[in-house]
Amino acid sequence: MVVAERVSGLHRLHLRLTSKGLALSSATLRAIFRATAAKHLAELLRRIPDISGDPLHAFTVNAVIVFGSFVSDKQKLGDIDVAVHLEAKQSTEDEYRRRLDGLLARASLEGRTPSNEVEASCWPRLEVFRDLRRGLRQLRLHELHGLQKLGALIL
Repeated sequence: MVVAERVSGLHRLHLRLTSKGLALSSATLRAIFRATAAKHLAELLRRIPDISGDPLHAFTVNAVIVFGSFVSDKQKLGDIDVAVHLEAKQSTEDEYRRRLDGLLARASLEGRTPSNEVEASCWPRLEVFRDLRRGLRQLRLHELHGLQKLGALIL
């Protein structure tokens, strides 16, 4: 299956998503039963104190809101939508930089590196989301602040 193709006529290599690639990128996971989703949510909540207490993490999780199909009466769900509110632990740029450097060093030891400067600058947030989601494939995490700005959640 070809999921990307080379765009001709350009000096640098540029790829374009094919229709099959687009279909693959929007494919959904198998349905998850409500009881399994509840276990996933319980596991997510169990992880929050560990992540918030980790001295390298630059953010604490201080709010979690479940929305989407989980709040319906459906017994089979496509995914579990969760909005989280992250609050910065540090009060200075130096403290943030120290945590960022520590997280990047830990990731490097695990064989992971940011793919670009933008990802590197967002690494502390991405690591919180990664650690919250680890192994919970049907979990879809969203930043509460971003959803509020879009008008998706009114609190």
